[in-house]
Amino acid sequence: MTNLDKYIKMNISYVSNDIGIMATLVVCVFFCFIFLHLLPLAMLLLALGLGLLVKIYKKLFYQGLFGERAVMERTLPLTERETVTSKIFVATCGRIIFEAASVAMTMSVWLMGRVDLGISKESILFLIPESVEPGQLPAAVALVVLTAVIRCFCQSAMILAAVVWYNTLPKRDRKFPAKFLAVIAVLAMGVILIQIQTSLGKIHMMIGEAGMTALALAIGLFTCRAAEKRLQSRYCI
Repeated sequence: MTNLDKYIKMNISYVSNDIGIMATLVVCVFFCFIFLHLLPLAMLLLALGLGLLVKIYKKLFYQGLFGERAVMERTLPLTERETVTSKIFVATCGRIIFEAASVAMTMSVWLMGRVDLGISKESILFLIPESVEPGQLPAAVALVVLTAVIRCFCQSAMILAAVVWYNTLPKRDRKFPAKFLAVIAVLAMGVILIQIQTSLGKIHMMIGEAGMTALALAIGLFTCRAAEKRLQSRYCI
């Protein structure tokens, strides 16, 4: 087992409880829709799941690099690239679990509602864009899944880059304006990616997904590299 493998395993163990609880909370939302008297709890459970996802990011990106675990983790025999790679990998896995649980819950509730209304299963075909021919459906589904995974990677990488940028500023500059700028940059990039995907999707659904995948992958790799270089040049505990 290499140092990178050991570090990934260590980061997984560090947030494993949070990931398990987060996924369980999101899946429990489904039961709120089965037992309607529990429906008011659905939004609360989703909010708690999202809060745990934020906690995972905080543990991996802040506490592990700049907080209470920084002294221990930064003395490990790892390069900056291995550090960034391991944390992005674990954070992306956590984000994928949250997204998968959310989508599964949403689709289960949607399909359950359609069955209760007596609408045939073929009716779900209206969800497929007209630009996708029947023979392209398997490829389209695979591309949508790939896009979702790459988007989770890109978002995790942007968050890490923002955390690293802010916490490697001189102490006198670590104030609310800098923190606000980091948050706005991450949110703005997410909005831009969605707008690009929507624009390309008007041409063809698969073009939109492919364009989104390529762009998100490029941005994710770029921000990972930026975080790595920032840690190399300006990091101090």
